[in-house]
Amino acid sequence: MPGLLPAAIAITWAGAAASDGAIWLECRPALPNYCANIHIGCAGRSNVPTEPFKLSFEDKGVLHRADDPPQSLGIVWSNRDAVFRSEGSRDWIRVQFGTKDEHLFSERIYRGAKALMTHGVCEATPKDFAIPSRQD
Repeated sequence: MPGLLPAAIAITWAGAAASDGAIWLECRPALPNYCANIHIGCAGRSNVPTEPFKLSFEDKGVLHRADDPPQSLGIVWSNRDAVFRSEGSRDWIRVQFGTKDEHLFSERIYRGAKALMTHGVCEATPKDFAIPSRQD
């Protein structure tokens, strides 16, 4: 983590670091389905369901979704947020840093020619927190 997190973020998430040094966040979408636009409500609601996920990061990010293998992500940092993106993908997740253990996120995915979005909240979580399976 040294040198990667701006000082305010490092202080905010000091309690969220696991014994392996990574920070773990549990993220829960506020919407049941992705939308074409979330800037004013949910315009163009799709039939693509959202799902909770975990992010872990230290030097790089890892996306953990139920029933899927972990996905390695690059991270672009700013003073107030971080954008996570896998190499070669247009999909992204932006986490805006809060003042405690709660942080807002927005996510954009591309399916075919359509861009879809959702948003929600991420909270610091233990490494061994289980994400509900899609079957649950």
